[in-house]
Amino acid sequence: MLSQLEKTTESVKTPSSNTGLKCQTPSLVVSPDYLQFVVKLPSVADFMDLCQSLESFFDDSFTWSLDSPSVHGRRFESSGRSVRGIMACFNPPTEQKDFCDCWVSLPGSVVSHVPANDFYDLCRSLAAFDHFAVTRFDVALDDYDKSIELEQVLEAAEAGNFAGSRYCDPRIPIKRGAMPGSLGWCVYFGSPQSDKRVRFYNKAAESNGELDCYRWEVQFRAKHANEAFKTYIQTESDPMILAGLVTGCVSFVDRESGDRLSRQSFLPWWSEFLDKVGGFIKIRLPRFVPTIQRSKGWISRQVATTLAAIREVHGAYFKEWLDQQIHEGMMRLNDRHKNMIQVAKNDWLYPPAYTHTPAYTPVNIS
Repeated sequence: MLSQLEKTTESVKTPSSNTGLKCQTPSLVVSPDYLQFVVKLPSVADFMDLCQSLESFFDDSFTWSLDSPSVHGRRFESSGRSVRGIMACFNPPTEQKDFCDCWVSLPGSVVSHVPANDFYDLCRSLAAFDHFAVTRFDVALDDYDKSIELEQVLEAAEAGNFAGSRYCDPRIPIKRGAMPGSLGWCVYFGSPQSDKRVRFYNKAAESNGELDCYRWEVQFRAKHANEAFKTYIQTESDPMILAGLVTGCVSFVDRESGDRLSRQSFLPWWSEFLDKVGGFIKIRLPRFVPTIQRSKGWISRQVATTLAAIREVHGAYFKEWLDQQIHEGMMRLNDRHKNMIQVAKNDWLYPPAYTHTPAYTPVNIS
């Protein structure tokens, strides 16, 4: 389990009270803003040890409702919430599964409580767990120079001069907070169901004047979240990497400058902003490769229950019916299926030697 992290790294102070990493331009500050993950652990005790480590790291305390189910993608039988807002849920081991299924959410209010470099070390340590996956990862890029104005973004969106998503939703103006003259507005790129969604908004109004900046914020979910998180922890807490993850999710281009996106030029103000940030990083998911093993897993998860119901109906005739379905399936095998069969047979006869190469250097935590 994780032991308590020593917060000894030197944080970078932004023009207000939060902490983050300064980009190559001092007025640009970038930081992780949300982390949600799942992990499988041997026992409930192991999960409680992990939560105690989070309590120590964030100077926090959990209250547990062990008989209070909650749903976060799937149903969890027990849940807890900390004073600062960490949410944690788990399903204990059963006769059917010999592990504790765990879910943890660290919202922005919790993440911003510690220096960005310390949070980076925590993330590297969490990633060292087996069966660990990130399901949501947010990154915030704060522009204290307010280099790009709302009107420029709206004009580009209205003209269709943006890329990275097909959906744009401007929501302006909204009076927010007690700050005199505060004007809240937000422009979304990407639908609410998208695995990557960008928000551009007036942080001064949202924070009631605490952070006087315009914020570019990206929300990664599902597989995009896991890949973005991997990119983040494989660097030495490089602010340009984090900032590049934000600017890689949306771009503003002149649609009339080329017949395809690769030949279209950035709008001048976006090109200048990319120069300040240091560029952009595109998250590309690994191509899905179908295998016999994945097909077997799909049958176990999605088909086995239906087959059991059919057997109850057909009784002694079930095997005859199933053999007929398999025979008809054999007639429909295509080249892709035949390649999968050959690869599976080769692996069965000549299993590859197993080697484990970590994707990053594990961090020593004292």
